[in-house]
Amino acid sequence: CFTGDLTVEVNDQNDFRIAPNPAFNQTNIVDNIAQRNSKAEFVISDLTGSEIVYRAVDAYNDAETFDVSLWQQGVYFCSLFIDRQFIKSEKFVVMK
Repeated sequence: CFTGDLTVEVNDQNDFRIAPNPAFNQTNIVDNIAQRNSKAEFVISDLTGSEIVYRAVDAYNDAETFDVSLWQQGVYFCSLFIDRQFIKSEKFVVMK
């Protein structure tokens, strides 16, 4: 289980990183949304494509924390949409 400090840098615009990966109790998504006045959102889905979580990106925060402690162990995908256009998807794993 990860208990230390976590420093993740995202240098590219409209990009994000997921850490820790694999995740045990929680995971953080650190983003670099170029235009904070845009409507940005994260959608997390499982391997079947079922949406697990939808979250609008906080314009004043460059990181989102997700509690995954009650999720099933497995592979998930986090997708970033800006103004309803798909930008990127990244895979992460939840472990028990």
